[in-house]
Amino acid sequence: MRRYYRDRVEWYAYHGITLPVYFELDRDYRPELLEDLWECDAIHLSGGNTYYFLHWLRKRELLEPLRDFVARGGVLIGVSAGGILLTPEIGVSGLLGDRPLDDQDDLSALNLVDFTFAPHVNSLRDTRPLKEYARKSGRPVYGCRDGDGILVDGSRVEFIGQIVEF
Repeated sequence: MRRYYRDRVEWYAYHGITLPVYFELDRDYRPELLEDLWECDAIHLSGGNTYYFLHWLRKRELLEPLRDFVARGGVLIGVSAGGILLTPEIGVSGLLGDRPLDDQDDLSALNLVDFTFAPHVNSLRDTRPLKEYARKSGRPVYGCRDGDGILVDGSRVEFIGQIVEF
């Protein structure tokens, strides 16, 4: 995990941004770093199993503090699972290969945007389940290819690359 963090630090540094705090939610959880985390201009939410990530955000009671961070002008950057967590709920994760945890009924997430985010659509053989998911949820699903993204700044939404709407 730290190797991935070091790679991200280098990438962000190239763009003039620092990532001064490395923060784990599960095994190496260090609550004493929270104060430093909330002082950052931006927080990078990484990838992985979205259900697992949501479980630990709930266990550490960090959903509301993350929403407050954004309300104070902080920037959340979500990659893969981290991007899915910015949406109202994470049910789409099951269509993308994540496995839910036992007894995980509440899939509500940060609810910072009014759409569903589906990363890695270039890896999917069949996108029909995403179309059905959009129909059932009543929200658009924006599929993102690796390397592309969606920028949300208040009510402004900007697509970067080839985003597919379902």
